[in-house]
Amino acid sequence: MAGIARTIRVQDDFLGVIKTLGDSLPGEVLVVDGGGGSLALTGELFASEARRRGLAGLVVDGAVRDSGTTI
Repeated sequence: MAGIARTIRVQDDFLGVIKTLGDSLPGEVLVVDGGGGSLALTGELFASEARRRGLAGLVVDGAVRDSGTTI
C-alpha cells in the first residue's frame, strides 16, 4: 500500500480512531499507534468503512479484533 499517512496515537480508546477514520481522505493510509494498550482499537467494521471511504490501507500497532478482514 502507498499513500499519505494520517496518524493517531491512542491508548485503550477507539473513539479517536473513529474520528480520525471519519476525517481520512481517499488514498490515505490510516496509521494507529495503540500506545501499548490492551483493548482492541479496530476490527472488521473499521476495515469495511476504510474500504468504503477509499483509504489505501490501515496500519495498527495495537490490539485488533476480526483480523481476518482485509481492505
